[in-house]
Amino acid sequence: MSQFVLKRRYSWKPIAASPGARLMSHQNHRITDRTVRRFSGGLWLLASAVIFANTLAHAQITDFAGYNSNVNGPVYALAVQADGKALVGGTSAVGTQAQSGIVRLLPTGQVDPDFSALINISSTVEAVAVQSDGQILIGGNFIAVDGTAKSFLARLHADGTLDTGFATAGSANNDVSAVALQPDGKILIGGSFTSYAGAAHNHIARLFADGSIDPSFNSGTLGVISGVPTIEKFLVLPNGTMVVGGRFDSIGGTSRVGIARFFSTGTLDLNFDLQLSANAAVYALALQMDGNILLGGQFTTLRGTVINRIARVLDNGTLDAGFNPGTGPNAFVHSLVLRPNGALVIGGMFTSYAGSAYNHVAGVNNDGTIDFSFTIGTGAGTSGNLLRSIALQADGNVLIGGDFVTVNGITRNHVARLTANGLLDGGFASPFSTADAVGGVSVQTDGTIVVGGFFSTVGGQSRKNIVRLLATGSLDTSFAPGTGADSVVSALASQTDGRVLLAGDFAHYNGTTRGMIARAKYDGTLDTLFAPTPGTNGQMLGLLLQPNGKVLLLGGFTTVNGQPRQSLARMNSDASLDTTFTADLSGFDYLQSFALQADGKILIAGRCTDAVCVMPSSRVARLNSDGTQDNSFTVTTGVLGPDQQSLTGLAVQPDGRILIAGDFISYAGQPRLRAARLLSNGAFDSSFDPGTLLSDNVNAMALQADGRVIVGGNFGSTSGSTRDLLARLNADGSLDSSFYDDGMDGTPSGMSLQPDGRLLLSGGFTLSGGHSYNKITRKILPDAATQSLTVNANGTVFTWLRGGSSPELTVPPVLECSYHPSGSGGVIITLGAMQRIPGGWQITSTAPIRIDNYFNITATSYATAASTFGDSSQQVIQSSARVITVDRIFSNGWQ
Repeated sequence: MSQFVLKRRYSWKPIAASPGARLMSHQNHRITDRTVRRFSGGLWLLASAVIFANTLAHAQITDFAGYNSNVNGPVYALAVQADGKALVGGTSAVGTQAQSGIVRLLPTGQVDPDFSALINISSTVEAVAVQSDGQILIGGNFIAVDGTAKSFLARLHADGTLDTGFATAGSANNDVSAVALQPDGKILIGGSFTSYAGAAHNHIARLFADGSIDPSFNSGTLGVISGVPTIEKFLVLPNGTMVVGGRFDSIGGTSRVGIARFFSTGTLDLNFDLQLSANAAVYALALQMDGNILLGGQFTTLRGTVINRIARVLDNGTLDAGFNPGTGPNAFVHSLVLRPNGALVIGGMFTSYAGSAYNHVAGVNNDGTIDFSFTIGTGAGTSGNLLRSIALQADGNVLIGGDFVTVNGITRNHVARLTANGLLDGGFASPFSTADAVGGVSVQTDGTIVVGGFFSTVGGQSRKNIVRLLATGSLDTSFAPGTGADSVVSALASQTDGRVLLAGDFAHYNGTTRGMIARAKYDGTLDTLFAPTPGTNGQMLGLLLQPNGKVLLLGGFTTVNGQPRQSLARMNSDASLDTTFTADLSGFDYLQSFALQADGKILIAGRCTDAVCVMPSSRVARLNSDGTQDNSFTVTTGVLGPDQQSLTGLAVQPDGRILIAGDFISYAGQPRLRAARLLSNGAFDSSFDPGTLLSDNVNAMALQADGRVIVGGNFGSTSGSTRDLLARLNADGSLDSSFYDDGMDGTPSGMSLQPDGRLLLSGGFTLSGGHSYNKITRKILPDAATQSLTVNANGTVFTWLRGGSSPELTVPPVLECSYHPSGSGGVIITLGAMQRIPGGWQITSTAPIRIDNYFNITATSYATAASTFGDSSQQVIQSSARVITVDRIFSNGWQ
């Protein structure tokens, strides 16, 4: 345990009659039970120091340097666990950790302190495989693990300790460089060894789950190319056969250069012969869903055809002419992974691909051409730095490991993480000044970030109150809003087509009249198809985009497009008033927050009228989709708080229960300090009990897909444990003790949970994690955002599983299938809205989808974080995968 000090600073300033003051008034909150001193200029200042113990490796940290593990030796192997943690095998330690050979990294890139394995010094872990029970197989050039003799192969428990019951009869007599698991639990090992447990086994062996030899498997003897023959890679096929790659020129006397296929008994498959160029080696293999095999290595010909170092073959071993890399990489390929969209990421010793500069790493399309959307910049390391291993995360990000010490010119010692579009995960920097105010934040599907607020320049360029940032926080110059909005932008909602809705207190967008609401195209120009006439007559505070394209509006208005509408209204997708929606706000003086349920009903929170509530307080109600009040929802006298705006946040959980947050001390007469939960019918949920929860108001909250809740506000302690300004609660309201923050010097007033699980925060702070972060920061959570989009073997059931720190969805996702028949520009088939299942969403098609040779599936929904006035955000959440419909492997179905 280590200790560190966080300093907290609160300020209050009288509201001035300026456009920025209205937004700022929601960022600086009332201070109670504190010592406050007055300074010049009407500024009140409170400073307090909080000391608390924290296990740093489990901390939520400011995304200052990105994923930066500081591995101090070459990396040979990478493997991603189901929980998003990454196993790294290599030659030395990580950072200052006293570990050698293998380490486990948290999703933040920090060392996992709960994993401890010590391989004998000056040794190397070259292969890592994770079993379904969490145990870890390692192979390499070592003779001891945790001080116990283990030659070249060992198994670790999930915490890194040695499994002493594995391979008790002995092990290999030389390097194990490849390890793979069969579906039946048996273990394939390959390398330069010639015996296992004292018996002759030349370079390949199969073991039972306990590490003893499987005598039914006999692969014969590998022939020598030059030096010692070795196996580098296994590819286990669904029908029980296996493909091996490595350095060899024969198997049991039969000519096979670099690659061979075996039956499940270890017998060589004589029908699979690629006839690679002499002295070739195959280091990388991957299986496509149609049964075709991708291979990378040193070869330059295949069956007499020139094909440089990367190729695709059919399941019978013939070259697939549909994969044409041109001149290909100029040096060998050592690793490759398939991405969900069918494209590849490759790594190796090359410095160019098809004549273009690509330094040791590149993206490749499904047809072999370069993937220009994968923008890696100057690549990994310098000439001679081998990129040895690549692993794909569930969120689409890519881990790379090898000899390099820089990526795209930025220091990254031997391990780095790339985004799905190839950019280095290099951290996030705020481009704003201390005088700026940040309101709504919305992440677009390409990872860029649209930000609204009150500012005039960003990154040295004119940007009036709306800007788009790259994932690094730098200015995205391709988003050019002209003169922008002429006053505060406080709410944003991104659409699936890249356009973004913005609302606030402005009258014009790029010189064109837009009454408090507008829509910008992806390039930032005004979308003239969304034309309010004239819009609202009062400031807009919130937007909710419905799946049908209609837009719910929340604000201080009394008319919309010239028609009477008080505080809540709905527009059609062209900005015309939706006359089928009239909100019944009886019992409310004004609204403070709203949320959309999966069934289309609308939750609202606001101040009670005096006729309903005896004293100033807030209440919750539910409207039907047409705006009438839902009488099935139990309405109580609501919350009691120290002021009239005590309920500022609503969020709907997957089970329909409703979280409320703000600055209150009770709900429906029951003690609840600043957070409570209602049942789906509005009744008080006594099972959610944060206890002494928060010492001050909650300004923002975001739901994770695993049911946990992130809250931000003025508080300094949570459930009796010190938490400053940011905390995470378990699904029952108790404190998540694994979640610590590295500190901010001001209150967060808005938050947005990115699809990759990182947390964007906006507010009145200037420091985050001890670094300068004016008004916006990003935090890396200690757990991974997990998700998978799959289809069953019959092509009828589509499932989208989501967990960990992934943002919870606001509405049921819609699943679409798309394909491109010959001569067509593309066809999209909408299967419909998916239904909630434990851990995710699912939809069943009445008949198997079989379109062309492949089709793409995309699930689309929205996520919304509940925040105080002036910090509303909504973002699109999508996942895509390619489905191959040609059946070459599976006799009873297809995948």
